[in-house]
Amino acid sequence: MRDTVIDADGAGLAAPQVHESKRIVLLDLEDQQGFQIWINPSITPLSDEFRVGFEGCLSVPNMRGAVARYSKIKVEGWNEKAEPFSIVLEDFPATVAQHECDHLDGIVYIDRIEAGTLAFLEEYNRYQDHLWDMLGEEEDDLIDDDIDTQLFHRE
Repeated sequence: MRDTVIDADGAGLAAPQVHESKRIVLLDLEDQQGFQIWINPSITPLSDEFRVGFEGCLSVPNMRGAVARYSKIKVEGWNEKAEPFSIVLEDFPATVAQHECDHLDGIVYIDRIEAGTLAFLEEYNRYQDHLWDMLGEEEDDLIDDDIDTQLFHRE
């Protein structure tokens, strides 16, 4: 899994993405800490607030779509040493965690996209301002303008 996510320059990968029916995710939430391995993680929302960001996925290459995710969550599970952990995440790390943990339940981001925002990467790069506008003014406070246009790929 580590080789696959590094080769794809991704921020995370779930075992089902490499044809392993195991509840394991590998994530790099912060560059300084390196990859974390979570076994059988569970997510609890800690806020009713959502953030909308354009996501991409190694399982659906060269596509982007806007997805609303909880802005603050708690993740509990076990690490690679079979030690229990509990972590609170906000903003981008919370989005990555929810995205990767969705894979464990057979959900990909395109199952959650905001209507009309799915685009090929080339089109997204060309029309991203228009795609953000499609989300509507009433959602402006939910939109995270700081999210990288290639959300799950490191630059």
